[in-house]
Amino acid sequence: MKRKILKQLSRFGIMSLCLMTGFCAVDDPNPLLPEPPHDLSGYLFGGSADDEGRAFLPATDGGFWVIGNTRSYGAGERDVWVIKTDSEINEMWARTYGDSVDDSVQSALLTDNGTLVLAGHSGTYSRRDGRIFLKKIDLSGNEVWTRHFSDGGWDIGGFAIATDDGGFAIAGSNSFDTDRSRFWLIKTDGDGNLQWESSYGGSG
Repeated sequence: MKRKILKQLSRFGIMSLCLMTGFCAVDDPNPLLPEPPHDLSGYLFGGSADDEGRAFLPATDGGFWVIGNTRSYGAGERDVWVIKTDSEINEMWARTYGDSVDDSVQSALLTDNGTLVLAGHSGTYSRRDGRIFLKKIDLSGNEVWTRHFSDGGWDIGGFAIATDDGGFAIAGSNSFDTDRSRFWLIKTDGDGNLQWESSYGGSG
């Protein structure tokens, strides 16, 4: 099971790079996405500060989810930002998730019933108190549950995939002293509850 999850994560890394950079080469265009407009001004989301996109996913109502991080809105340094649009990518509503520390989503995926699962990390770098989170929200943007994973150090990451048993696997890193960290693989059930975790590396 662990070997299979690691293989899935390696494929996800390529997909993440496409989403974050916009430079993707595909054989067939996604039929769910509208034709790109010549004028992109109506498709920009953000405020006066730093805002970044992380994922763009189809919704069950024909619209789309736009997922990213924002410093323009929310409660803290940086917060998770989810925008729900209609089929023409007009904003229907937007919500932020986070508190007074830095909250950053790294990946997003859809469940079978169309709800959204977000993974990332939160914390304060100066205090070395990072935590990996897994968050599920419903079609209206309400939080269904949030799970945190930490060993008490600077734990970051949050690149998640759905697994064949209905759960999730999350890749990140956990620190084992002030300057060094290890690769961290976390496996949860479908409600985000920890089933097992393994760390790799740590000698250098």
